[in-house]
This record gives sequence, C-alpha cells and structure tokens, in this order.
Amino acid sequence: MDEKLNEMYSIVKKEGIVLDWDDLDFGYMKINGIYFYEHIRKKPFIVLNPRIERSQVLHRCVLAEELGHYFTVPFYLCYRPFACYADRLTFSRDEFRALRWAARFLIPDGDIDPHHLEDMSINELADYFNVTVEIMEVRLKLIRYSA
Repeated sequence: MDEKLNEMYSIVKKEGIVLDWDDLDFGYMKINGIYFYEHIRKKPFIVLNPRIERSQVLHRCVLAEELGHYFTVPFYLCYRPFACYADRLTFSRDEFRALRWAARFLIPDGDIDPHHLEDMSINELADYFNVTVEIMEVRLKLIRYSA
C-alpha cells in the first residue's frame, strides 16, 4: 500500500474515525466518499465507495478529502440540509477547505520542485504526484496565492 494511504489509515485509527465501505452510487449520482458526524454515538464517520479501490489515485484523493472535512469543518455543521443560498456558500467553502487540506497533505511544500511546475503540464504533475487533476489544480492555486 502507498505510504500516504498508510499514513491516512493511521490517522483514521488514531482519531477514532469509523471507516466504512458502502455502495454510494444512486442512479446518476456517483458519490466517491462522504464524511459526517453521528451525533447520537458522538463519532465521526467516513464512508467510501468500494469502486474507488480500483484506482490508487482516486483512493488517495477521496480519503484525503474526507479527512480534510474531519479536520476543517466543525462537527456540528456536517451533514446538514440547505435552507438558503448562504448555506450553499458555506458548503462550497467547506468543500474548498477539505480540498485544500487534502492537497497540502498529499503534496507537501517540501515535495514541490519549482522546475517541475515550469516544465510539466497539469496532467503530468498530477501523474507525478499520484493525485487527481482537481487536487493538483487546488495545490497549484495555493502555491500561486502564497507567493
């Protein structure tokens, strides 16, 4: 198993997150993973779609994003319905925070060589770092905004 995957599974265990695998495909909606806090049992849950195990890249990125939700979204805001436009904006911010956490975790600052950023396409960078293009795009935005 990949080093980052091992590290993420260690985090799941250490943090007491319940990890489950379940079919999350609902007709046209294909969900790769979901994070929620179960208030009755007072436990965080991550549910992953078994389909993602076929792709190490997807497996790494989905688990990292769901861990990003755990670390960046207050538990009382998880798994809530949308009542208004402001709720949707909050949801978008929460999604970005989770993606930002995942991108930084999967591609730490020390792993980034500036020459790669100049010489490689986004697809080549994603392949090089073993992440999805979406995660790579987020990481590149973070690099640009921090410079």
